[in-house]
Amino acid sequence: MAKKVAPTALQTEVINDEEWAKVLTRKVVDVYSDWSGPCTGMVSILKKIKMEIGGDALSYATANCDRVTDLKRFQGKSEPIWMFIHERRMINLMFGAHCPQFIQMLTTELDRIQNGGEHEFSIDVSEKSPEEVTRLKIQEEAKIAKEIAKKSRKEAETKARYEAEMLHLTTSLCNETCLLLFPWIFKDEEGRRRDKRMSPQYVELIEEILPENYTVEQEIRKRLNEDLLRQMLDESTYSFSETAKQLLFDGKCMFIRLKIIEGRKNLEVHNYLCSILFNEPTLPETDECLNEECYEVFVCTVKKVGCEAFLGFAGIGPYHVSENPEKAIEESKLYFPDVTAVEETQSDDEEKLEELEEHQDDTAAT
Repeated sequence: MAKKVAPTALQTEVINDEEWAKVLTRKVVDVYSDWSGPCTGMVSILKKIKMEIGGDALSYATANCDRVTDLKRFQGKSEPIWMFIHERRMINLMFGAHCPQFIQMLTTELDRIQNGGEHEFSIDVSEKSPEEVTRLKIQEEAKIAKEIAKKSRKEAETKARYEAEMLHLTTSLCNETCLLLFPWIFKDEEGRRRDKRMSPQYVELIEEILPENYTVEQEIRKRLNEDLLRQMLDESTYSFSETAKQLLFDGKCMFIRLKIIEGRKNLEVHNYLCSILFNEPTLPETDECLNEECYEVFVCTVKKVGCEAFLGFAGIGPYHVSENPEKAIEESKLYFPDVTAVEETQSDDEEKLEELEEHQDDTAAT
């Protein structure tokens, strides 16, 4: 009894460069990846074409693009790839499993081989076919279009945020303003920091001047520098003198956000604040604000007899009590005794935290 012979496989399996070199004759190669596998849906079509048209002149193979160097460029593709090879060169390439297109392309290339016709192209199998070049161009254009759309969307979002912020500034904040207090307001006559509740200027401002005109929405203590000051004045015509800057940078300033009360909303919020503070609707020049007379704005005269003035409270100097220099010296000693052994008064909680951090830094350094 004759021994049965196993049928020859329809497709030669190629999984390395050595096997790939052996099939570069007359082949239609199904290029696949490890994760997807060969295209099994086209097997019946391959058999039919081989029996009806190709015969021995046509052979098939499957090649793993993850393991064959010439096919590395096809890694990650999710659709079938059909490479038509003749005499070790690629003569056509098709993506997908569209049967009519596949049959048309295969019969055309077989006819050209059998009749000595000229192929549309004949290139090394490692090079990109015209179809690949076209696809890459489309992908690149799609990528660029996506990046442009992303950039446009980001610009639109940025513009929307800006417009929302401007709307907020022109509506919600139209009745608000900000007041900047110099660091010296929170120091005593000896230059030591003190709590804001111990500052006559701050107390007068919060308890007497502002309540009938503004509500305090927020207080922030912050140390300024040239960069921050430049940002603050970016769209302002106001400028600080060098003397004012020295005082401004000598410790932490206080920013107070104020909101004008309901009964005064018909007034211009900024000009009105200047009027109640400086008796004029605009900010005075900083040099004028820092001279002796301006400092004495914070000195309250409760009684005056002849050439002598008696003080109810005083913040910082320069100050005078009497026009007679000798009397002024005696009175100044009375009102401002020379205290040498008084423990320094702490400022606000934020100042205490800053001192604690500085102490920790010094301890770590030693």
